[in-house]
Amino acid sequence: MPPKKKGKKKGKKSGKKSGSKSARPSSAPSGANLSEVGKEFFLIQIRDLEQRLARYQRKCDELEVANGEFKDKYDQMTTDKKEIVSFLKKQLEQRQDEIADLNDRLVGLQQAKDTKGCLRTTAGTTQDRISGDQRPTDFGKT
Repeated sequence: MPPKKKGKKKGKKSGKKSGSKSARPSSAPSGANLSEVGKEFFLIQIRDLEQRLARYQRKCDELEVANGEFKDKYDQMTTDKKEIVSFLKKQLEQRQDEIADLNDRLVGLQQAKDTKGCLRTTAGTTQDRISGDQRPTDFGKT
């Protein structure tokens, strides 16, 4: 029985080979047409891909230029921001110094006012004493 199986396989192989051999001569004229069509198809595809590549390259270049411009603007804004912060810090320090000076002046004026108030009170008391001392003497003379 094993020899029969081998015989069947050989028969199938030989059948396929003979079928493919008969297909080759008939496809030779079609192969030439296919190769021309294939060449034309590939050439069209290459042109299309080259056009797409050129278009993408232009877009890439435009984006790189725009990116450079945005980077420059960003750097300028960062520099401006630093300058503004520095300016505002200086303004704040000046205002704080001015406030400290005004507070010192206020304390000095309050102390002067208190001193004047004490002097007035002392002067008023002294004047009252002097007036009080003179009044009894005035009463004695009359």
